[in-house]
Amino acid sequence: KRQVWLHHEATQAGVLQLSIHNSQGQALQQFTYALHQGKNTFELALEALPAGTYLLRGTTGTQQFSKQLIINE
Repeated sequence: KRQVWLHHEATQAGVLQLSIHNSQGQALQQFTYALHQGKNTFELALEALPAGTYLLRGTTGTQQFSKQLIINE
């Protein structure tokens, strides 16, 4: 099972929207999670993605972040 654990510290409750993009910028997977104030942990199942480099983008209200995600076989 291929998975990634994402840890996010939220200053307030809300919604976290995540998307995984390929090198051409296409969104391949999207996830939506409910946030509670404080520490949150989410599991992202990545079995459908082949080995490669991806961009993980997240949005929570007015905050945005992005991280490089590398999948090795």
